[in-house]
Amino acid sequence: MSNIEKYISDGEVQRTKIALDVADGSVSTSEIREICADPRIKNAFVGTSYNKKRSKEAWDDSYLDQVVCAAAAESFNQDYLLYLAEVSEYTRSKKPSNNVKMIVGIVAAVAIVAVIIGIVIWKVSNTGQ
Repeated sequence: MSNIEKYISDGEVQRTKIALDVADGSVSTSEIREICADPRIKNAFVGTSYNKKRSKEAWDDSYLDQVVCAAAAESFNQDYLLYLAEVSEYTRSKKPSNNVKMIVGIVAAVAIVAVIIGIVIWKVSNTGQ
């Protein structure tokens, strides 16, 4: 229950906060179902489903932002939140991890250093002739 209480402020359901937490992955699908089972949350529902679903090929960060914004005006219900969670998980899984970025950076730095060393060695060997 304490998980649900953080989404209610002054008797009002904080739909945008719920949507943002779902979008950043801090709320699981089981937690979504638990949150949506609360009568106060159900009373804040807008619609019964989310009708603007797109195919996965269109799912990117920009689309995720659009789906998050729908919580404010267009749609807010369990179907919407579960769809938002699915889009969020998909877009987060498409991003390379920080480890991959770091490895690519290190390999690039080593390659640049190797090229510089190669140029220096080539210049030194050519000036001696």
